[in-house]
Amino acid sequence: MTHPIHWGATARPGDIAMFRFPLGESDAEPKARPCLIVARCTDGTETRLTVAYGTSAPTDANRGRDLIVADPLEAASVGLHRPTRFVLARRITVPAGDARFACGRQGSAVVGSLPQRLAAQMQALVRELGLALTQDSRRGDPPSRRALAPSRRIISRRTRSGGRAETVVVEARRRRA
Repeated sequence: MTHPIHWGATARPGDIAMFRFPLGESDAEPKARPCLIVARCTDGTETRLTVAYGTSAPTDANRGRDLIVADPLEAASVGLHRPTRFVLARRITVPAGDARFACGRQGSAVVGSLPQRLAAQMQALVRELGLALTQDSRRGDPPSRRALAPSRRIISRRTRSGGRAETVVVEARRRRA
């Protein structure tokens, strides 16, 4: 059986991996769901993967920069049990060895890869997200206070109305004792 860190070191954008995507502030452990790996970055010795939320629910919830595997035959060919929508607006960046990845019998969390046509769509969505890609966007909230540098930190986002780029400046200030 392969150690989880080994599969994570070879995972690449376009792979579909089983991941327990955090759903909110609940204490309950979320179920393992297919998530799309949209970015991979290595800094020094650590490999980090950005995964996008995957759902088969046909609702309007969690919409935003979606990549849809709609054909049941195509879904089955990439390791999915049913048609799935990957929401790139809802993503998280984690270490490749994160315990929330659910490895199968072969020791890998990867269940399949996108076909060429959908991989090209994913790359277009990733280009649209630009530098904000590896930013934690589980709920679209600004980063936590711990994530802010002592000085100013500029965060680039897209607005919903009009789709034009907007720059938001977030400052970290120390509380008075």
